[in-house]
Amino acid sequence: MIELDSSSASKALCDGVDMSQTMKKLMEKILEETNKNQEVVRGRSRLRYAASELAADITAIVGDVNFYLHKLEEQCKAPITSLKLRGASL
Repeated sequence: MIELDSSSASKALCDGVDMSQTMKKLMEKILEETNKNQEVVRGRSRLRYAASELAADITAIVGDVNFYLHKLEEQCKAPITSLKLRGASL
């Protein structure tokens, strides 16, 4: 499970920034961390995941919103299905 501080997402909404750009940055950060293939717990950035959970799916929690991301984009349950996970080596 991945949990992120919602301050950047809510700031983006208040500033009228395109959320797709925010989600792309979020996915880049997730993929960067998952490529390390190890457990990571960071208290300050609130980015957490367990390597054993990554094979099946990823849950990104931004504030009160859950995004369910899967290795294959066709299986994605998140409302941002246009977000491509091409090149992701989970």
